[in-house]
Amino acid sequence: MASPLDFGPFLALSGANRARLFAGSARATFAAGEALMVEGEAPRSVLAVIAGRLRIAQGTPPKIVATPSAPVVIGEMALLSGQPRNATVTAVTQVRAYRIPATLFTEVVAAEPEFARQLASFAAIRSGNNFLRHSSPFADLPATAIEALAAKLEPAEFAPGGVLMREGDRGDDAFLIRAGDVDVSRADRVIATLGAGAFVGEVSALTGSARTATVRARGSVSAFRLRGVDVRPIVKKHKDLVALLEGTMQSRHVPHRSGEVVVAPAPDDANAVLLRDALGTTYLRVTQEALAIYNDIDGERTLRDLAMNHFERTGALDPASPRRGSRATSRTRASCA
Repeated sequence: MASPLDFGPFLALSGANRARLFAGSARATFAAGEALMVEGEAPRSVLAVIAGRLRIAQGTPPKIVATPSAPVVIGEMALLSGQPRNATVTAVTQVRAYRIPATLFTEVVAAEPEFARQLASFAAIRSGNNFLRHSSPFADLPATAIEALAAKLEPAEFAPGGVLMREGDRGDDAFLIRAGDVDVSRADRVIATLGAGAFVGEVSALTGSARTATVRARGSVSAFRLRGVDVRPIVKKHKDLVALLEGTMQSRHVPHRSGEVVVAPAPDDANAVLLRDALGTTYLRVTQEALAIYNDIDGERTLRDLAMNHFERTGALDPASPRRGSRATSRTRASCA
């Protein structure tokens, strides 16, 4: 005989224990706008939602991280972990559910280990979905695309000192850091430390190019792995996200100087200089501020680093925007000797 609990992780249960859960549960109905669960409260039950749509929000002010529709199980991981609810769940439409008491639910989980594994698997997918919406560059994707990406996420754990990726290697994986810190290094020099919410490896995942840095776990690190072969077809459908990721990649680019350059004062402007290559075939007229940026280029600083240094010196984020009282003198000229 069919049961309202014939879905999702409940299908891993024996028929007897599924019937036991159903018999011990109570029907519950929630009006649109009514809270089913509140962030921070102690877990006392699990809800098996069989009809309606939900809104899941976290933090203050609340940020929506998911809008799942029935059938769905909610509240099970807080109960099993013994931790307070980590989100508020509100009915978007009228919702019908079955409320399963905490004691009964934990007894059935203890009796059937496979059920516990299925719950963990479903929770990982949901956690990945929430993480993508809340903490990643993919947060602005449509819900359908988020769900498609979340289904491809693979949980990954790294011990202290573990290498997520190595500079120069070919790799096709990107990682979303869920917990812990990682060191990013080039030529064995640490250039950044990133924490939860960071996205690393996207350059290789999206382009197939060699790794531009080594990323190593400082302590224990939990992450989600996204394989390039999975992410590229989804991301390319959304031009705005591609532009965002390209911006992220560009900000991490490390420019290098090319050849020898001679610096000379501009003959007609004390606020400008001429950068000329040693062969004397081309020159660039720039402001003193642009020269300071050029002098910062050391083969280790990223474009973001250069921009932040410029901001600290001038208070302006855009080198092309002069401060009040100065003249814009940055121009490019080329001449043949």
